[in-house]
Amino acid sequence: MAFRYAGILLFIVCVGIAVSSCESFPDVARNTFPEDCNEVQENLADSGAAREDGLYKLFLDGKENSPWIAYCRGMRWENPEEYIIVNPATNWSSANITGNNKIVTTFSKLRFDPHTFTVDARDDFGATTSNWQDIGFFDTSRRHLPAGFAAYAAAGDIVTASIDLRGSGFSFDDRVLEAPSTFLCAPDGTKYSVDSDGARITMSAHDPIGSHVFAGKDCSAQDPRRADAHVLWPVKYTGN
Repeated sequence: MAFRYAGILLFIVCVGIAVSSCESFPDVARNTFPEDCNEVQENLADSGAAREDGLYKLFLDGKENSPWIAYCRGMRWENPEEYIIVNPATNWSSANITGNNKIVTTFSKLRFDPHTFTVDARDDFGATTSNWQDIGFFDTSRRHLPAGFAAYAAAGDIVTASIDLRGSGFSFDDRVLEAPSTFLCAPDGTKYSVDSDGARITMSAHDPIGSHVFAGKDCSAQDPRRADAHVLWPVKYTGN
C-alpha cells in the first residue's frame, strides 16, 4: 500500500503541480528531452518559470524513449543534483548496538548520476534515522547510516538492510547482483537475497558471539568525509 501510495503521490505532484516539468517543454526550450537537472534548470530559465526543487521528468542520454522521474535538488545552485525516488518502507540500513538496541536509517531518495549510471550509497539527503548513536565507526559529524549497510557495534541479534529500486525505472547492474558483498557493507557471512527482477537486494547478518566487526572489511570507505570513499553502485535502466 505504501508503495502504491508513493506512486499516486508522484503522479499528483507531476501532473497537478509541476505540470511544465512533467510535460514536454515548449519549443523555446533549448533541451527538448533534458538529460539532467542542469538542463531542466536551463529550460526553466528560458521559459521564465521558477527554478524550484522537486520532481521532473528526465531522459537518459537525452533520448525520448528513456524517461524517468527524478527529484532535482538545488535548482538554484550552479550544479543541481539528481535523485531516484524510492520507497522508505523497503529501503533501510541498520546497526546493532546491543541486544535490541538498534540504529535504523530509512531512505526516500538515492543520489543518482545519470551520466555514469551509478548510485552513491553515502549521500544522506533522503535519509531519516531513529535512535542515532555514535558507534565509533564514522566521523562524529555523521547522523545517518549509508545505504546498503548492516553492522554490529556489539554482539546481538540479527541486523538487516534492504535496497529496493522497484518502481524507479532502474535495477542493479549485473556486477552488483553477482558480487553484492563487493558493493554493500556487512560482516562476512552475511546472507544476501536478490529479487528475480534484480531491483531489490536484502541483507541479513547475525553475530551472536561478538566476533570482530566486518572481519577486516574496510567499510569505513562509506564515510563521505573520506577522500578515497568509493561506494558507488552501478545500475541499469529498465523503465519499470
